[in-house]
Amino acid sequence: MNELEKILLIGRTGKGKSTLANVITNTYKFRESMGSASETRSIQFETIKENSINYLVIDTPGIGDTRLTNNQVLDIIAEAVYLVRDGVCRVFFVTNGRFEQYEMTTYNLLRTIIFDEYITRHTTIARTRFKDFKNKNKCLEDIDSMINIGGELAEIIGSCQKKVVHVDNPSVEVEDEEELTSNKRKRVKSRERVMEHLRENNCQGVPYKPPKLESLSQEITNDYNDYLEKKEELRKELENLKSSESLVKISQISTFESGNNNELISERKELMIEVESDIKFISVEEKIFQLEDKKTRLKREIEKKEKIIRQKVLKHILNGYNAIANEIGDIKKINPERLRSNEIEELRNNYCNQLDKETVPCVNLETLNLVDNNFTGSLESLKGLIKLTSLNIKNTLLAGSLDYLSGMEQLRELYISNTDINEVNIYKLPRSLENIEYSTNERPDCKLTEIVPLLEIENLSVRTKRQLSFSAEIQGENKSVKLEDLVAELEPMEIEDN
Repeated sequence: MNELEKILLIGRTGKGKSTLANVITNTYKFRESMGSASETRSIQFETIKENSINYLVIDTPGIGDTRLTNNQVLDIIAEAVYLVRDGVCRVFFVTNGRFEQYEMTTYNLLRTIIFDEYITRHTTIARTRFKDFKNKNKCLEDIDSMINIGGELAEIIGSCQKKVVHVDNPSVEVEDEEELTSNKRKRVKSRERVMEHLRENNCQGVPYKPPKLESLSQEITNDYNDYLEKKEELRKELENLKSSESLVKISQISTFESGNNNELISERKELMIEVESDIKFISVEEKIFQLEDKKTRLKREIEKKEKIIRQKVLKHILNGYNAIANEIGDIKKINPERLRSNEIEELRNNYCNQLDKETVPCVNLETLNLVDNNFTGSLESLKGLIKLTSLNIKNTLLAGSLDYLSGMEQLRELYISNTDINEVNIYKLPRSLENIEYSTNERPDCKLTEIVPLLEIENLSVRTKRQLSFSAEIQGENKSVKLEDLVAELEPMEIEDN
């Protein structure tokens, strides 16, 4: 059996994910958030032992909620892969029952990049804040209720054989003693249910380790070990530096108190160090200078190692998008025509007069620009436009899912800024896409914000694919171009913080 059974907690901020981690580990080491603002911007983990079984509980950030940069997303993916490199025993998808499409961000992200469609077999829905969690019938009714709502959560519940564990973990940051005692008691009972579920659904010595996880973990493990070693070395050097600086301050205070003010700055403080059996004396100031120099060098080495790891994660993402290397080729620039409301009406009448009722192919239309119009509804009425190469719906009130674009196999440009589009399955987006624009600056409250994190990951692929294509074009149509070489030569702006 593996040394540790890995438990991965994912879900949206504010649903009780970090609180559940504290309950499982019987600690208060995970930062709990009391509202929608995320307390977790990096992965937290803790090891526990229960009934002779060692567990590693891993709490992932709410990627979509914290508006993380591309680099931070890549760092989270890298750390998650490193921690579960030997496989994962159970994934807890944490929700409080009021499910939103936004909650699927992290789950779909991890399923796309490091897991596969079989992840549901190892997934449990952790239903938090369920006051009747001790009532079996109420729990079954709640499961049926979540299924009846439909959507992706219902699909996950069905595909994981209705593995749902109900808990109620109220806050322990309360002043009333009776309330505190009651809340602690509920958390204890919730923990009993979770641990019972883990015992009934253990790995049985065979953790879930899909090919994508194994591949990426093999790519980054050595680099990540080096990265962790350098970070630990830097931590120790910072402690040494702090100690040396403290020596100077203590000595300065001592000199001041003895009345030797004129010699305060010039006084040399000496340290005795042993180097290859020789005893040498150096000043504290010189020691500080050496430590500062080493700190700077270590930071550069850590940044370099971070960049290497991010490049490997990014390359892995690209390889998951239907073999990007096979798609390198000549890319023509598209200049979309502006199609205003009167023209779209003519389009609907002349080309697709049944578009709203039953979609029909509009074979002659290649560009469609609906920008700055008050169009409402979904994109369902456009899914028959299978020859589109450019679609611009920014600053409209169109809403719903991007999945209706799945049949547009020639679509290269997509502009959806400031819309209410709030659903996307990145598996279904056209592989031909070269550019996606999805700003929410003009409408910060638009529903598009719910899927921005997923689009960020998709755009990592799209933007890099565009650069790969450009690199191939420069090197000539007949010259062989290796994906590995091109990824290594990416401009820093493609993988570093904006």
